[in-house]
Amino acid sequence: MESTGNDTAHVFAVSEDSVDIYDDLDLNNFSTSEKSSPNPSQLKESMDLYEEIVTEEQQGRESSYTELKSRFQAAQHQIKELHRRLQQMEIQVRERSLSSF
Repeated sequence: MESTGNDTAHVFAVSEDSVDIYDDLDLNNFSTSEKSSPNPSQLKESMDLYEEIVTEEQQGRESSYTELKSRFQAAQHQIKELHRRLQQMEIQVRERSLSSF
């Protein structure tokens, strides 16, 4: 940290790898109206937005669940079909081995 001669102004050496996340954040600039409670219409808008976000997330989860359930059922069907074909092949092998005696 270097002093510029003015006690209130300081120059900081900034690495290119670092970012000041508090840059441009001045907590003293908030007006008293921003500190007060939101008015009812702002509160309703916020709650509506919150409900919309929750609803969209729920629909996304339901959609994912439905897709995964469908894929699982298709995989189960494929396993049953492969098992049936394996049994048929085993029967054919036994019949061939019996007929060769």
